[in-house]
Amino acid sequence: PGMSMAAPPPAPAPAAVPVAAAPRPAAPFQIRLESDRGTKPTYKVGEFLNVNLSLSSTGMVYCYYEDVGKNTARIFPNQFNSNPMLNAGNLVRLTGGGFKIKFDRRGRERVACIGDDREVVVPAALKGTKDLAPLPVRSLDDVIGQFKQLNPTALTSVVEATVQ
Repeated sequence: PGMSMAAPPPAPAPAAVPVAAAPRPAAPFQIRLESDRGTKPTYKVGEFLNVNLSLSSTGMVYCYYEDVGKNTARIFPNQFNSNPMLNAGNLVRLTGGGFKIKFDRRGRERVACIGDDREVVVPAALKGTKDLAPLPVRSLDDVIGQFKQLNPTALTSVVEATVQ
């Protein structure tokens, strides 16, 4: 007869509740640069470079292209897509919307994007240059180095293309 006075079942331990409700830390900022043939593509002379850019979270990004002769030029932002700020998940075709990069020599060509989830400071030597105009640098590595000096937390993503 004393059974009707039983205590209600115990409530779940408080530690089990916050796990689902706890805010998850933001995913680290990432730049995804990929050609239509992966991150180390092979092309033939006469073919066109096709590279897409996306960010894991909103951020600022600048992209540069280096040809076989180590001539380096900015390809993003450009006159067709002038804002370096991108939202998470937006896919941008770097070589489309007005200009294309056609491979005319055998060798190694590279595209690099440098960005961060905060404002990115553009190195003085790279400011005010026209899209696709050769920059006063020795190579793409020089561009990346200059950005890294001013933006220590900036990330880089590179696609290296072999032209046969």
